[in-house]
Amino acid sequence: RYQPGEGIVAVYDAEQDYKRVDTFELAGIGPHELTLHPDGNTLVIGLGGILTHPDYDRIKLNLDTMQPALILMDRRSGQIVGRFPPAHHQQSSRHVSVSTEGKVYVAYQYQGPLYERPPLLARIEDGQLREYRFDPETQAALGNYIASVVAHPEKDLIAAASPWAAPLLSSAARPGSWLPKPASLTAPAFRLWQEAISWCPRDRADWCN
Repeated sequence: RYQPGEGIVAVYDAEQDYKRVDTFELAGIGPHELTLHPDGNTLVIGLGGILTHPDYDRIKLNLDTMQPALILMDRRSGQIVGRFPPAHHQQSSRHVSVSTEGKVYVAYQYQGPLYERPPLLARIEDGQLREYRFDPETQAALGNYIASVVAHPEKDLIAAASPWAAPLLSSAARPGSWLPKPASLTAPAFRLWQEAISWCPRDRADWCN
């Protein structure tokens, strides 16, 4: 609902010809990506926190007061069972992924100055959101922007893509440390790398939002 600036999850019933049957409030702005946790009941939602309006194209209207978060929601009741804000209010929590073991990841698109180097990837660990910072060279190449994150369905791997840098592949055990370039990857890792890059063509950065 753009007029009051409220993010929602709209619920449609496939057995009733996709009739809208419910609306879940997110108490925030800008839900961007939603996926289902392997427990079958929890929705994992990236809440970007950025207010826009159709009359102002893509201008971001609330950069000083953003309230992004990674949200866990009961898909049946709409109750928010977990809300994890990032360390900085301008770390827009956009893209999410969940491994088959239930490890929840969120990727950020930082809205602050480009010269700052905040963490761009986080994971829920022991009920807390732990953020991971990359090495300085990788951090600079990413341009403070991750456009997709993917957890491998079988292997202990995660991939991240940016419109400004080649996709990255990491061991899920150490999300801040990146694996070699694609030429030296195993077949499962290379397929995951391909999936990440398919989300974000480098020549079409406007798609990666």
